[in-house]
Amino acid sequence: MNSLRISSCVLTYNGKDRVIPTLESLKLQTYPYKDLVIADDASTDCGCTVSIVEEWLKHNSEHFTNVKFIKNPHNLGIVANIKNAVSYTEGEIIFLLGQGDMCYGPDTFELIAKSIGKELSSNIEVPQIWIGYYRSYSLTPRWHTVDSIMSLPFQINKLKDRNTALKALIRGNFIGAPSLVYTKQLFLNYPPIPEEIRDCEDFPLLLYHISNNIKFGKLDFFVRWYEAGVGISYNQTEVYKQSIMKMNRFIINSLKNNKELINEIKKYKYTHKVIYRIKKMPFKSKLKAIALNFCHLKFIIPQRICNFVLRITYIPVFTHITKKKSGQCFMNIFY
Repeated sequence: MNSLRISSCVLTYNGKDRVIPTLESLKLQTYPYKDLVIADDASTDCGCTVSIVEEWLKHNSEHFTNVKFIKNPHNLGIVANIKNAVSYTEGEIIFLLGQGDMCYGPDTFELIAKSIGKELSSNIEVPQIWIGYYRSYSLTPRWHTVDSIMSLPFQINKLKDRNTALKALIRGNFIGAPSLVYTKQLFLNYPPIPEEIRDCEDFPLLLYHISNNIKFGKLDFFVRWYEAGVGISYNQTEVYKQSIMKMNRFIINSLKNNKELINEIKKYKYTHKVIYRIKKMPFKSKLKAIALNFCHLKFIIPQRICNFVLRITYIPVFTHITKKKSGQCFMNIFY
């Protein structure tokens, strides 16, 4: 048995009972060397989330080697909340979960420890972040899977080359990031995200890490169930939009010597403006606008056709094959 310790950090904010499946999926991990840090970012639901977590901890703390429940006196935002939570961890590996997200199955930590343990025992340069596969689910209007092309091997393989990965992210052809697994060293040794950036989730965090030349490793199995449609990136609050703008400016400044990528950013910012404008037009005007802007839009059409084909053909096959590597699925237990 690999003795690598894994620290799970659960971030809560007005989660109420949505946090219970998350905590249960961590409790049921068969891997023994695990600890738990829960960080509530000043929930405003009259203590409901905090009381639910406290009641759960009364009956389940013994399943972890170390437990901390942090109740922030005021709202820090996602970036500072993660940094604060990680400072209380004791493990070499950090596994971040939002409320409603879950480990893929009870053997997830065992698979992570086995894969990363091999890398740590070798003499080669060890990655600071590993990315595995994930599956999405939604409870609206009832439970159903929302499998994504962002979790497929061709997307994850783009991380082998920094410029290829950055181009894909700039174009909006996102690489799914809810299945990231971090080393503690990443938070200790690498440049922190600027303090003025309060809230950013998986995509901008991935963009930030790639722009800082951080090395990625690959976990060839499902790592996580991700609850789709509930994060701040879906709600698009004004605070979140401001954070994304600040993150984009920060990344553009860090890439200012790379003319190729700066040109990509300018071109695709224009393209997305064009698409947004065309959506609002009457049908005849749309045809004219598409004809006038064809040189900027031509990459969109084949990309969408490709995505459609992948959704109806490759995703079911890939999911079937990779499920065998990932062991038992928690959805059989919770839903």
